[in-house]
Amino acid sequence: AMEQIAEYVTPDMLTHLRQERENLGAGMRSTYIDDLDVQLDGIEEEDGLTIATLTFNGVEKSSRFDQGEAFSESWRMERKDGENQPWIIAGIRQNA
Repeated sequence: AMEQIAEYVTPDMLTHLRQERENLGAGMRSTYIDDLDVQLDGIEEEDGLTIATLTFNGVEKSSRFDQGEAFSESWRMERKDGENQPWIIAGIRQNA
């Protein structure tokens, strides 16, 4: 649930995800992902953070048997400097 997700995202991202879920309402559905490909686009250092950008490409399906729809999205991952700091999701962008 959202409490578990909170561990892995920035506060802004959590607010965004909560609003998105409210907008979906009871229409939450399962998603299957096929042909997932992940690529590291870059890593940078900024204000005590390491920032990594990852792009995910794949096919999203509402059931294992449907045709599915291709997707591409980029995730901004942040990690504070220091030992054993977790990577957290700071943003997700849908690519055209």
